[in-house]
Amino acid sequence: MRITNITANIAGKNQNNLLAYVNVVFDDCLIVRGIRIVEKLDGKRLMLMPSRLTKAGIYRDMCHPITVPFRNLIESAVMSKVLVLLESNNATRTV
Repeated sequence: MRITNITANIAGKNQNNLLAYVNVVFDDCLIVRGIRIVEKLDGKRLMLMPSRLTKAGIYRDMCHPITVPFRNLIESAVMSKVLVLLESNNATRTV
């Protein structure tokens, strides 16, 4: 499975630690919407898969990579795209 398209949108300045929303297309057949990129207090950036709140009050991933190599592939491509977007828009910030 290969990534055929990534779109990213920078979050607003008042979104606390949220940096961007990302959509990823695989093999021009499947899209995963709502991936979030957040920045922790120590400056590390994390990729969070789309999730929803259940009736039990627990957040559950709607989809997620099963293998570590596939997660690393997605994370590397997504983080590269977001970094370029942040730099091009001078949107880098510290929390």
